[in-house]
Amino acid sequence: MLKQTITYINYNGQKRTRDFYFNLNRYELTKLMAGKDNMSFQDYLVAISQEQNLEKLIELLKDVILMSYGEKSSDGETFVKNDQLREDFLNSPAFSELYMSLLNDTDAAVKFVTGVLPPDLRLSSEQMQDMRRSAADATAEARASFNADPTMTVEADPIGPESLKLVPDADHNSRAD
Repeated sequence: MLKQTITYINYNGQKRTRDFYFNLNRYELTKLMAGKDNMSFQDYLVAISQEQNLEKLIELLKDVILMSYGEKSSDGETFVKNDQLREDFLNSPAFSELYMSLLNDTDAAVKFVTGVLPPDLRLSSEQMQDMRRSAADATAEARASFNADPTMTVEADPIGPESLKLVPDADHNSRAD
């Protein structure tokens, strides 16, 4: 189980810091990998990283976050996951903050993904290094393409200096009434 402390601004404009919990068991990992080129999770992750397939990396990261999210009971005996909890988390600013921070920090993304896997299925250090390099290249390419779009810019997020967010460029976002 991975505990992730996330700082975010809620929809009331208040800065919050909360602990969130993430864990994947073997069943969930098998379900996640259904239809993913008949590969193990580790092999699939390394393959899409080496391909620098940003679309698949982004989708897999979202799927891993949502499938692993749950709420731990105070006594530590249960870890509840269901569609309503996932939907609530997906629609929260905490999800957005976590997702963007992982998307923009390759090391944090690798640690997160590795942290939610069952211990015997975690990536080897060599696989982790390969994935870091490939994901960093794909992220740099994505940033360059976002900045090439004259209607969008990438700017620093005020909560975390490493976090980046895509925002409309004010010069290209005016509407004629």
